[in-house]
Amino acid sequence: TPPIEPPKPDQCQKACRDDRACQAYAIERQSCVLFTGVTGLVPDANARSAARPGGAAANLMKSSVERAEQRKPAFRRLEGVALTPPIGAALPVPRGIDSEAACSFACAANAQCKGFDFQADQKSCKLLREVQPDGAAATAGHVAAVEDQDGQIADAIRRATAPKPRAAQ
Repeated sequence: TPPIEPPKPDQCQKACRDDRACQAYAIERQSCVLFTGVTGLVPDANARSAARPGGAAANLMKSSVERAEQRKPAFRRLEGVALTPPIGAALPVPRGIDSEAACSFACAANAQCKGFDFQADQKSCKLLREVQPDGAAATAGHVAAVEDQDGQIADAIRRATAPKPRAAQ
């Protein structure tokens, strides 16, 4: 559906309500966009969205937020650490992830996600099904986080990425 510009929340809501095919709408970047379906959620502090009550999009939104809230994993944030997933351990990443917060939300909403790697300058998010300390490297511009209730995995990663003392000559 073509965007409504400039957006006014009540106009966008009415347009969605009046269009039987509309399942959800979003107001972002000075436009209102109507959606006939929703396949995933991406948090965006600059957008406002809503879904038709009782529709598939509303159920998806509700279940994704509930999963993220119920899971409440204890993520340990590791500044300046890049995580390389073992083969087969990367999970699909929803489109539009462009911040550490969105990457963290996407991981928390996915029951298989055990950690993530976010590279700020590339706005790149990797969700990981498995995290291994030997797959970590000290890398500027990266932020990693691992699900780690007791801190043991994060501590092992910190040890693996710490500068090695030079041997005496």
